[in-house]
Amino acid sequence: MNVWFLCNRFPAASESFIIRQAHALEATVCTEVLDRSLDIPRGVHVVELPCPTKVRRRGDWVRRAQELWRAIRYGNTVLMHPRTERAFRTALEASKPDVVLAHYGTTGLGA
Repeated sequence: MNVWFLCNRFPAASESFIIRQAHALEATVCTEVLDRSLDIPRGVHVVELPCPTKVRRRGDWVRRAQELWRAIRYGNTVLMHPRTERAFRTALEASKPDVVLAHYGTTGLGA
């Protein structure tokens, strides 16, 4: 079975359960932030997605509220940066996973 995990940061020391699950399932992990200071278990494949830096500006909360409203109203893809979304879709189409698992609602909502 081709299992994918979607994480904001991998591996995260505080999320050892994700590391153990990915190892046990020999999963592919898609992440925006790859922590190279921690070991990646054998059998786990990592796809590093581009993570453009976000510039915080005055009134940024208004823009974020508008994005959330559009996400709820029209579909959830606006929560992921367009460049990140394109890379994620390309990787999905190339690998055709059987299942994509996001442990947190905000991560799943972004996908």
